[in-house]
Amino acid sequence: MKVTQSPTGRTPTDYTATLLSELTLLGATLAAIASFERLFATTSWRRELFLLAVLGHLVAGIVRRLPLPPWVAKGLYLAGGFVVLTHTYAAETTRRQVPTRTSFSTLQQIITDSTAEFADAIAPIAPTTAFLLLSSAALWLLIGVAAAAAFRAKSITAALAPHLAIIVFISGFGVTDRRYTLTALALAAGLLFAVVHRSTIQARDLVWLGSSADARLTVARIAAPVAIVAGLAGFAAIPIVSGAAPSPAETWPSKGGAGRAS
Repeated sequence: MKVTQSPTGRTPTDYTATLLSELTLLGATLAAIASFERLFATTSWRRELFLLAVLGHLVAGIVRRLPLPPWVAKGLYLAGGFVVLTHTYAAETTRRQVPTRTSFSTLQQIITDSTAEFADAIAPIAPTTAFLLLSSAALWLLIGVAAAAAFRAKSITAALAPHLAIIVFISGFGVTDRRYTLTALALAAGLLFAVVHRSTIQARDLVWLGSSADARLTVARIAAPVAIVAGLAGFAAIPIVSGAAPSPAETWPSKGGAGRAS
């Protein structure tokens, strides 16, 4: 049966391809979050952070499909993040499942009460509520940035920047025996998203990163950003950089001003 174009200019095939890109971007986020194994001493953080990533991408996808001005969509996405953080870390402050004025102050107090803990922490650390709250808030913002870059700006490089930032950041704090496996997994997931999303854009716009019909030039334009991402992520995993030593190579800023462990 012939697929006809919808009144919005999008076909059913377009929606399927976009959904596939969204799923691979989610996979890249989950793979990057798996690297938190190098930061935390136990695995009790997985449920909160993995669930938050799924909800973050889901909310970003729903908001993007609504006929709203960009600034309204951004505000709605941030409000969704506040709701998720409240239900995860301060559910007792909600009223009929809706956050209240007390919710924000409670979340703020959790962080304030842990200031000393942040100052003295050395990776790997215990996944306390305060650390998980900060990690969750940062992840929600990074997911929003990645989704906007991928599906509004159609920029693969910008969409993968938050993904790569997580990998490079985690590489500076402690190590595990699976550091190479985790880095390779995150890199592979990021490259899979790049390939799938570029294919989606090609199918919709009938172009590859530019208007040139020369196949070799097209391949070069695709390979360049992928090579940069692969090179930087690989650099984060090699033994000579911070985080690849047997002991933690980086500490949280301490009260005495010490920054790097010997």
